[in-house]
Amino acid sequence: MRSRRRIAPERRIAQGRGLMDGATYRPFLEVGDVSSSGFTSAVPSKDGARSEHVFSRLEKGALLLFRRDPTIVEYREQVALWPIEETDEIARSLGFRRLRDRTGKPYVVTTDFLLFREDGTREGVFVKPMEVLLNFPRESDKAAIEAEFWRRRGVGFRILTDEELTDGLITNLEIFLDHQKPPEGFADPERQRACLDALRTALDGSSYAPLRRVCLSLDWATLSPEGSHIALLKHLLSMRRLSMDLGRRLRAERPYRIGGRWLLPLEDQDAP
Repeated sequence: MRSRRRIAPERRIAQGRGLMDGATYRPFLEVGDVSSSGFTSAVPSKDGARSEHVFSRLEKGALLLFRRDPTIVEYREQVALWPIEETDEIARSLGFRRLRDRTGKPYVVTTDFLLFREDGTREGVFVKPMEVLLNFPRESDKAAIEAEFWRRRGVGFRILTDEELTDGLITNLEIFLDHQKPPEGFADPERQRACLDALRTALDGSSYAPLRRVCLSLDWATLSPEGSHIALLKHLLSMRRLSMDLGRRLRAERPYRIGGRWLLPLEDQDAP
């Protein structure tokens, strides 16, 4: 569970932090605002204009998943539910205890993500492991408060858990994040196309050699630095020039084939 510093929320609001209508967005909570021994990360935004702040690996997975959704035109993290008086009133109307920190002071509730879709709709997203929702009733209370806050504004709301954001999915998204740029020497589109053709030929399903070994053989055959072709393959997946089942973790020690635009694992039972 994250531990947040409830210092001067009014000052953050005065700075425009966490406000869903701010022109230049800055989240209400940033990595430097919390004292926690848990997971925190400031992920560079797609355009490099700012850092996007997440407070669990599950939140990071959600962030990276939203980036790949073409229907989402904008998203904001750690959005403030302001004013405090309204979330207090919602808690009372739902029969919940008011939200207070350890000192007894009210705190600003934040929604993990607010999505803006191309059809003009918006959606708040509450991200938590299912185990937390089942074992910490206060978190379920908070989700209900957030849902009512957004309902009053005509904004949709949903809960996203690790049942959807599996470890394999998040691992794949992290791999793609680390390979947004092509490997050194492979920026030229013509070279990328040639290498993709070579990958298609090598991964035609006729070989059960591990993916790493096949890519290494292409490195040797083209006198490329070791690791170039596996890095390029990950880059092509990151850029969606190739597709894969995101729910199945990419494992370079296993055999794969390329069929059309898809990178497909060769099942163990299919091996001769």
